[in-house]
Amino acid sequence: MRLKVTLDKALLVAAAALGSGLVLLRLASYGPSVGPDAANYIMVARNLLAGDGLVGLSGVPWVDWPPLYPAMLAAIGLFGFDPYAVAGPLNVLIFGLTILVAGWWLWHHLHSRFLWLWGCLSIALALPLAEISSQAMTEAVFILFVILALTQVNAHLDGRRRASLILAAAFSALACLTRYMGVSLILAVVPMLLAARVAPREKMKRIAIYTLIAAAPVGLWMLRNFLIVGSMTGERDKGFYSFDFIVGEVLRIAVGDWWLLGLTAPVLLALVMAACHGFRHRADRKRDAAVASDVAWAPFRVCGGFALAYLALLVAAMMSGGTWDGLQWRFLTPVYIPLLFTALLLMDSALQYARRRAPEGIAPRRWGVPVIGGGGGGGELWQPS
Repeated sequence: MRLKVTLDKALLVAAAALGSGLVLLRLASYGPSVGPDAANYIMVARNLLAGDGLVGLSGVPWVDWPPLYPAMLAAIGLFGFDPYAVAGPLNVLIFGLTILVAGWWLWHHLHSRFLWLWGCLSIALALPLAEISSQAMTEAVFILFVILALTQVNAHLDGRRRASLILAAAFSALACLTRYMGVSLILAVVPMLLAARVAPREKMKRIAIYTLIAAAPVGLWMLRNFLIVGSMTGERDKGFYSFDFIVGEVLRIAVGDWWLLGLTAPVLLALVMAACHGFRHRADRKRDAAVASDVAWAPFRVCGGFALAYLALLVAAMMSGGTWDGLQWRFLTPVYIPLLFTALLLMDSALQYARRRAPEGIAPRRWGVPVIGGGGGGGELWQPS
């Protein structure tokens, strides 16, 4: 067992190194890509280093975006580096850490090592994540804070530890200070805390602690913006999009070359397996009375709940004029890992069910592929989570 854990750790580190290396290769020739948003982030960081405060390219106060990402660039720039030179290596490090955190979380919740390795490689080789990590943009940092927050929310719901709740709130606050869409974390987590099976007074206490820590920093930032320019998030109302248009754009991106193999195919396969599993599970319940669930519901609710809250807030923002240039593919990158994790959990539960109900002549082999024949020699796939 110790050897297996050591091997899995080595595979996870290798996956993180692979993903970071691919991003580094993208940066090797020309450095990080810079568009209008990225140019603003870099200029704000340079102005901070020069002592001019939070001022953007146009020389007006910085209010359109939260301050954390340019502040991170400026903080590293204190060691003598230009913020533009910092952006690339920072994103390489951030992407590697994201793979490590997500892979370790998957390892603790998936029984199938095959699905676990698939998940790690699907993140490390994900072209959308690699592409956004090669740009001087906030998404890579935002995704890391989201994954860290979700892991701590899941830990709190599993063990009800106060420290996990505080960490979840702290990472949620950092996500909100990176992108305003970080509010989707709060919208997702509060209902989960509300549904927890604890005394009403304790439930309200936990919700108050989480909401105060998570929302106070970005609330103060938005109050500062309102006092300066009369708007909490700067000038918006740039484009209003219909629900039909948004759905069409999501489908277009979902079947695009960058998403199909990495995310869309696992999600579709998971839905098919979950449907088959559901029908068989219902038949078992009618025939055999109570049957224990194979689904790890806590992480499933955490990942699925965040994805739903994020997408709902994105739709609301686009319909109310809160975005520019339509539905950009990068807007969907924060739900890539949560949706992938949700799909892997569904597939894992279906494989567990198939293993329990497998006929005598079918034995589960290493890496999760059932093989016809005798039971010896292959090694056990299913490790305790």
